[in-house]
Amino acid sequence: MVVTELPSDIPPWSPLARRAREPTSVLVDAAADSTTDTTADGVKAGLTGSEIAGSEGPAPEVDTGTDPETPAVPEPAPEPEPTPTGSGVLTALAAGTLGGLVVALVVAVSIFATAGGTGDPAPTTTVRTPLPSTSAGNPAPAGTRVALGNGWTALVRGWDRDSTDVVVELNPGSTLAEGEQYLVIDLELAYVDGGPDAESPFYGVDVTLVTDDGIAITPADAPCTPPGPAFDLTSELARGQAQRGLLCFPVDGSQVESPQLVLEPSMTFGSTPSHLGLVAPS
Repeated sequence: MVVTELPSDIPPWSPLARRAREPTSVLVDAAADSTTDTTADGVKAGLTGSEIAGSEGPAPEVDTGTDPETPAVPEPAPEPEPTPTGSGVLTALAAGTLGGLVVALVVAVSIFATAGGTGDPAPTTTVRTPLPSTSAGNPAPAGTRVALGNGWTALVRGWDRDSTDVVVELNPGSTLAEGEQYLVIDLELAYVDGGPDAESPFYGVDVTLVTDDGIAITPADAPCTPPGPAFDLTSELARGQAQRGLLCFPVDGSQVESPQLVLEPSMTFGSTPSHLGLVAPS
């Protein structure tokens, strides 16, 4: 694995996937505090003179104009206050429960919005049409750097259609079917301007070798160790870095006159694959 800074031969049109990051924030509207004043007493019946006067003591004596020795008629005992029942109680309970739910909801939304930092969304990459445009019938000529449309560029530096001896020596347990041989590709991938600050080729680019008869082979189909430096698909590259290394594929020896390396943005629905020719067109 050879990691370098951004190659100097990247054309000016290749940074296609400018990061589409618009600062967003999660706004939480705090519910205004509301207090429901529910008086269970309601309307009091049989108020006495002392209660009207605001005094808790006994009612004052009333001058009736009779003989002082004549005993005064006692005031009637106050009637007991009514106990709230029925709809009054239900209204009080409902109001209290609703207020508690509102407070709990506001707290939960606030915690969710602030969890994990500022609440900004994860950076994303805008996927665009690759440049130059390629197809199976019109692959990019050998030695052409292609922008894949998701912040990655690719260039085939070289290839060897028959590296069987050296690869078998590095993979003593390998088994080739009759007529098969190992093909090795010298590949360079550069992480130009994707959304995340760093990304691995495994998460950024799907790599497939397509032989003359249309058979597609990925590095995971038949893993093998190429001669060094091997291309590392799993290690991350920071934005602005490139990696160059070798990949090996077991192929039918009769189907590699003009194979293609097909690269496509990984884990992306509706993206367009890029076809890189391993042999310059005649």
